[in-house]
Amino acid sequence: MKTTKLGEIKIESLKLMFADYENDYSVDTLDALLTDDNYGKYLRAMNGSINRCFDRLRSDFKQPIKSLEIDKGVSEESLLFIDLDGEDYENVDYINRITYTDDYGYQSSVEYELEGRTLIIPNREGVYRLVYYEKLPYITTEIDTAVIQIEDDLARIIPYFIKSELIEEDEPQMASMARGMFEAALARMYKEPEVRQKTVVDVYE
Repeated sequence: MKTTKLGEIKIESLKLMFADYENDYSVDTLDALLTDDNYGKYLRAMNGSINRCFDRLRSDFKQPIKSLEIDKGVSEESLLFIDLDGEDYENVDYINRITYTDDYGYQSSVEYELEGRTLIIPNREGVYRLVYYEKLPYITTEIDTAVIQIEDDLARIIPYFIKSELIEEDEPQMASMARGMFEAALARMYKEPEVRQKTVVDVYE
């Protein structure tokens, strides 16, 4: 469920950094805090820190794993060419695997090739499904009420990453602890049962 607002991530980050629960932070008051000597410099740095956190998630393939049915692409004799830059695939970051079902059964992983962002699979009857790692957003908005298109459980660990970056110079020990908590939580997320890969995938850039 994607309901987390950008400002809510920032509020939780401030609470972690300052342990100040007396202040009544709200998304609507964050703009006023930008001029505050205590909070302003941290708030201005948070968008960049969130994007670096997303880079960290992607480096370990820690996005949620989703799947969708592959629509018929461009047919050329025995092959199908599917443009992953098309609207139907806009949330696809990396391919985990391709599955195939027909009247004879189910294959959990079938051979495919990639040429850039073009997926190539055999042209045959049956249903292909693309199992993929979901694309994470790039934060450019300054609108703190904007809903960030990530799963809520991911949003809950981002403040630990932000804290680890933004207080590293002033409180290195506390920053190290926050990073440790982030990494421990990250390691537990989105573990998928092992899939036996029986084919070799060729990728052409």
